[in-house]
Amino acid sequence: MVENIVPLREALPSQAGAVSTELKEFVDIILREDVPIICINKDTGKKRSMPFKALYDNNSRFWLQSGAWEYFLAPEDLANIREKLAASKAGIWKPGAGNTGTVEPKAAVEAG
Repeated sequence: MVENIVPLREALPSQAGAVSTELKEFVDIILREDVPIICINKDTGKKRSMPFKALYDNNSRFWLQSGAWEYFLAPEDLANIREKLAASKAGIWKPGAGNTGTVEPKAAVEAG
């Protein structure tokens, strides 16, 4: 499991300068989808899964803090988040609009 996970710091859109719209949308999707974060203690190797919301509510930039813990996403979760982010940008997926959690191709949405 550890070898396939993606560091949260690398998964999030660029954080240079002011908070980008893409970063905000990415975080909003993670919060809405209740995505678990894999936490690994660098010193002990201890692993735990925590809801993003719990970590974010405590510190809205927790993944940027230096310390004993590193934060990761499962590749499936990252792919799902990126898919929803891309669909949101294209106007296909709207949060809270009765979505089933999957994103239909744009052609299918326009045809239907």
